Amino acid sequence: MTLEKSDHEVVAGNVYDKYNTANPVYRYLVNGYFNNLTSLFNRVKPQRVLEVGCGEGHMTDFGRKRLPGSWISGLDISHRIVADASHAYPQISFVCASAYDLPFEDGQFDLVLALEALEHMEDAERAVVEMCRVADPYVIASVPQEPVWRVLNFLRGAYVSDWGNTPGHVRHWSRRGFMSLLESNFEIEEVLSPFPWTMALCRRT
Repeated sequence: MTLEKSDHEVVAGNVYDKYNTANPVYRYLVNGYFNNLTSLFNRVKPQRVLEVGCGEGHMTDFGRKRLPGSWISGLDISHRIVADASHAYPQISFVCASAYDLPFEDGQFDLVLALEALEHMEDAERAVVEMCRVADPYVIASVPQEPVWRVLNFLRGAYVSDWGNTPGHVRHWSRRGFMSLLESNFEIEEVLSPFPWTMALCRRT
């Protein structure tokens, strides 16, 4: 995800639909992810929520269902993806904009989400600064565990010519590297590891 690239150049959304797959192993893993995310939702109980890098809106809608009474919005850089998300989930407000220049006021959201988004951003550090600016006070972020994610892709025969790297993943986060990224702007309150992801609840300092 960059400021300069057009829709045709940006790999946006899910290349593999892990949320609706019939594969029992992937369904088990994704359910573990959902359960961990729900536990963090229950902890912070936000009223105003923004998902940065929302893709097709699957997780934005998940948040809407798990946070009844909250106002939730999704943001992505792809006009096509935002149009698809708006069509699929008309009850949610979706915005087309860059994660590097969020079109919102300081502290506008109780909770900002970046769920499997930062690995798509060449300048994730800049996106984290913007997320910190609009969050008051919480951020939940998650990334795939590397190199585990690539190994799992390779074992299922996916993206073999690219050594298992998912299309659009331009950053590869170890747990330590991910924590370092977040600690530059936030106090980390809780870290969860729903295999094969790392998920962190952060508070703006």
